[in-house]
Parts: sequence; structure tokens; C-alpha cells
Amino acid sequence: MIASGSFYFTRGKLIKVEEFVAEGEKNETFDWYFIDDKPLYYSSKSEKAAERARQLLLISDAMHKKFGK
Repeated sequence: MIASGSFYFTRGKLIKVEEFVAEGEKNETFDWYFIDDKPLYYSSKSEKAAERARQLLLISDAMHKKFGK
């Protein structure tokens, strides 16, 4: 499995995450949108999508702490 993610911020707040996942011949792309540190919309239809949105917010918070605003 190969996966990548791009995080987009404005004014220090996470606004979007793009994820790409490739496993064998199967490729998937997911978009996650945020407003005021809350999930607004995501393209994933998985039953675990809301949990993933929370994880992405935690990851973005850790990135801000490590790399600064």
C-alpha cells in the first residue's frame, strides 16, 4: 500500500486534506474539508470516515506544534 496526504491551511487553521491511496491496481482519492477545527465534508463513504476526520485534525495540530504557525 502506498499513501500520501496533502494538508492545506489558511490563517493557521486546517481547511482541507487530500489523501491518495494505492494498493495493487486499486487507486482511491479522498478529500476532507474543515471549518473552525471541525469536519465540514468528506468524500469518503466509509463507516470510519468521521473517525478519520478527527485523526486528521489531531495530525494537523501536531504538525503546527512541531513546525510552527
